[in-house]
Order: sequence, then C-alpha cells, then structure tokens
Amino acid sequence: MIRKTGLALVLTALAGAAAAQQEQLVLPPQLQALADDIARQFAADQARRNAEPLPGGVALPPPISQSALPDPSEALPLPPAEDAAALIDRLSAMIPPDTATPAAPAQGSTLNLAPVIVTPDAPAVAVAPPPPVASAEPMTPAAIDMATFTGTDLPRGQSPLTAKVQVLLDRAAISPGIVDGVAGGMSRTAIASFERRQGLPEDGVLDAAVWQALGGDTAAPVMTTHTITADDLAKVTGPVPEDYAAKAALSLLGYATPVEALSEQFHMGEGLLTALNPGASFAAGTTINVVAPHRPITGSVAAIVIDKTSRRLFALDQNGAILANYPVAVGSTDTPSPAGSYRVDGVALNPTYTYNPKINFQQGTNDKVLTIPPGPNGPVGDVWIDLSKPTYGIHGTPAPGSLFTAHSHGCVRMTNWDATELAKMVSPGVSVVFTD
Repeated sequence: MIRKTGLALVLTALAGAAAAQQEQLVLPPQLQALADDIARQFAADQARRNAEPLPGGVALPPPISQSALPDPSEALPLPPAEDAAALIDRLSAMIPPDTATPAAPAQGSTLNLAPVIVTPDAPAVAVAPPPPVASAEPMTPAAIDMATFTGTDLPRGQSPLTAKVQVLLDRAAISPGIVDGVAGGMSRTAIASFERRQGLPEDGVLDAAVWQALGGDTAAPVMTTHTITADDLAKVTGPVPEDYAAKAALSLLGYATPVEALSEQFHMGEGLLTALNPGASFAAGTTINVVAPHRPITGSVAAIVIDKTSRRLFALDQNGAILANYPVAVGSTDTPSPAGSYRVDGVALNPTYTYNPKINFQQGTNDKVLTIPPGPNGPVGDVWIDLSKPTYGIHGTPAPGSLFTAHSHGCVRMTNWDATELAKMVSPGVSVVFTD
C-alpha cells in the first residue's frame, strides 16, 4: 500500500499533466476525491513556525500561511502522457476500501566589490515544471486589460486575469517573478505577501478585498505597446553554450534571442510575449504588445529577511515595514542555504563568475579554474550581493522561470530585474536573516 500523501501528490500531478497536454485523461471519481481530500488535509496540518526578532529589534514579519505555499505537486517530474493512464490503473488498485469514497546601473559598473566572484552556486538543480494548462480564454492584450475579479480565486492554468493580477502585484512592489498569466506558487505567495503588508487575512487567494486593495477595477491599463530599438537588442549574442570552458572563451554571456531580451525587459514569460505577438519578427523597428510593469522601486533597505519556507525575500525599511518583496530560489536539503544572521558586504553589477571545481562543484570535464564573463546568462546573472558568510550571496539567474521549480546550491537566486532593483537599495552593513 502506498502512503496517502504521496498518492495525493501523484494524482494531482497526473491531472495537471493531462490538462497541460490537452489529453482526455480523466481520473476515476474515487481517485479524484481522494487526491482532493488528502491534499486539503496535508496543507491544513502544516504547523506555522514562530516569528523571530531581527537584529536591532526590527520585527520579523509573521510567516506566510501554509495554504499560500507552493503546491508540492508543481515540482514533481511528470510521466509521459502515454504512461499516465497505466499508472492511474495501478493507483486505483491500491486504494484501501475505507478510503474509496472520502469527502470532497550601466553595464560594467560596480558598487563596493570587485566584480570577480567565487560562489558555491551551480546551474539550477531543476525539476522540469509541467507545461501551463492551456487558457480557456484567448491571451490577447484586450482580454488581459478587461479581465476582472469574478468572485473566485485565480483560474487554474493560464488566464488573462492571472496576467493582470501579476502586473498589479508587480506595481505594488510585490514581485510575482515572471508575468506569464499562469496561476502557481509564485503568484500565490505573492498574493499572501501582499495580504500580509495590507493587513488582510493571509491565505494567498484572490478575493474581493485583495482585488480592491490592488486597485483592480480602477487600475491603469496593464498592457501597452513598445517599438523595439537597437539598444533593446544590444545584448543579444546568440545561443549560450552549456560547457563552462566554452562560456569562458566568450566576452559576454548575453541573451540567446530577442524574445529572451525583451521578456526580461518587461518582466514577462517568453511564452506570453510570443502569444501576445503572433507572427512578430521581434526585430528593431517592430512594435509589439507588452505588459506595463512598475517603475523600479527606490528607497533604502535596512534589513533583508529570506523566508526559506515560502521562498520569499522581504526587503524592510528602517521601521520594519515591507518596502519590497520578491520570490527566490534557495538551497536544497543536500546543499542548504545558510541559517541565522549575516550582513551585506558589498554589491557588484554585471559581475564575472569564478568557477573553481575545488571549492564549488565540477561542471562537465572542466577541472581548472575558469573566469566566466558577465552577462544576463552568466551563472549569477546581472547582480551579485555579497554576504558576510564566505562564498554566499544573493544574485540573479539566467533562468527566471525556474525559481519555484529548482533549488540553488546554497545561494539565493532572484530574477535579474528583481536582483538589480534590490541591489540599488542595499549597502554594506545591511542585515540579512535566513529563517525556516
């Protein structure tokens, strides 16, 4: 007999895979009911941890509620569609009789740190996420701008409403990570963080109070147009090699494609950008549809709290109020992020990366120290915020969509645009607290 929790997660993942691939794969009613019931119990049974004081008496924000945390099933590797039906048949036979019917800055600039970095981080330890569930509504600029709260939570999968809410959260200094229109862990924890800051009941669910606080009915349009310039494409350098020796032979690890460059510029998922611009060449002079995210936040960060459970970074002002909040990737059980209190020692924009297999990890057959050039597709992205714990830092990433589907090797990963924004608000001496 298999454990009930594992069964629930497998069933949830299978259902998501089927919907994502638009397969007519239907769970037997007793399996679907069991998965739904156990998943609810699993989330409800998680204990909330106690708040901890920050250095200097700054109050630590209370923990994000477990119901707002990422669904563990989102990070499960999914079987091929052709194997799913057979697996369901096997799982059906495993249900015990008593559970069969349960209840239902400018390039090259630096700040206070030489740009040559040694870090223990490696490429993401990734679990491939399922493809987004196809939107039941067309993903068009008009549909996103006209989307409105209908009395229920964000729709499952991709939707114009989720894209709009993600932009409104971004404007409210609560980063959703990438704006892709897909309801998932980053969106839920972003809503929960927004609720916390606004003093609303914290459950990570879109409701009337959240919609009103975001200004949903009166918000300025979240869609706009942009005419591509040569400067927008200046860092497009072509495909990026995987091998570190090949990377080291280059002068810049720029964007692989114009779509990647423009997606980062507007905080968007590449899939959403292409969906909003069918047939576009993305060449200079082309006018494209894009979302209109917030202007960079300014201010002075007095303390940083990295909540490893919710995978959110809180940037606090001198009064302990949330100045900004971002999704992050943290270490795994095998390569954990630090615990306790540290400080910012310095910041580098557009850093290089020093690969040392004796200190870090071995990539491929590379057994010599290599200096990897800067660029958004470098191992630490566009930013390195150096911590007082040697070789650890907060940095960007070449894979912004992987934050909630991958672990780092101990460092704290952010999207390049979020890391750049944070870097401009911190200075040496700012306290950094890791909490579980």
